[in-house]
Amino acid sequence: MESIERYNRHILIIGEEKQKILKTKKVVQVGVGGLGSPLLYYLVSIGVGHIVIIDNDKVSLSNLNRQILYSEPDIGKIKVNIAQEKMQAVNSEVKITPIYESFTEDNAESICKGADYLVDASDNLKTKFLINDVGLKLNIPFTIAGVKGFEGQVISVEPGKSACYRCIFGSADVDYMENQTLNRRIFGVLGPICGVIGSIEAIEVIKGLISYGEKLVNKLFMIDLESMKSILIKLSQNENCICFKAKINENPNIKT
Repeated sequence: MESIERYNRHILIIGEEKQKILKTKKVVQVGVGGLGSPLLYYLVSIGVGHIVIIDNDKVSLSNLNRQILYSEPDIGKIKVNIAQEKMQAVNSEVKITPIYESFTEDNAESICKGADYLVDASDNLKTKFLINDVGLKLNIPFTIAGVKGFEGQVISVEPGKSACYRCIFGSADVDYMENQTLNRRIFGVLGPICGVIGSIEAIEVIKGLISYGEKLVNKLFMIDLESMKSILIKLSQNENCICFKAKINENPNIKT
């Protein structure tokens, strides 16, 4: 009865059976910062069964304008531990596994193996590409997002069926982008945009887990909250991309 009462407003939309499905699912979330804060709040509150959170950072004063999981007494503490503690207080039915590490090529597969969905809440291009590549390799659907200034973007990927993150951004200069990201005078972020984009990511994850509604698959959603304009760009697989090549290898009947 407690579960029905807790999720009543969700059940009115998605139904009791799909709510039960959510409880059986495992999500790996990379990053618990600006995007990761609202994302984790909503995944926990809606009752995703098991959420693995990975981040190698500690809370700093400069985080507090946009990373709503944290408060002043948390400064200097490990983010994933604080996030786990606060989110278990929100919903004790959800299992939350914190990993205080960087997400790297060495540990990515072992962390993601067995997950039903991967979701990116990182702040750098290198990690986003790694999530993309691991998702493709392990055949796990995933969502990747980014924010800058007043702007945000989101894409969801179904391995073997849709365009991936590299189809769009595969030619980007990762080292250049990372150097620019370190310079907050160039790449500032307005706090509320993280809330908007993190919430959209949560919706994408939920829809993906229960096969509900239409996702941002083969689509790139972009929004500028300064002008209040948004655009949905249709995508197709790049024949030179790893996602297309993997598709060819899996099905020898596909001809190039």
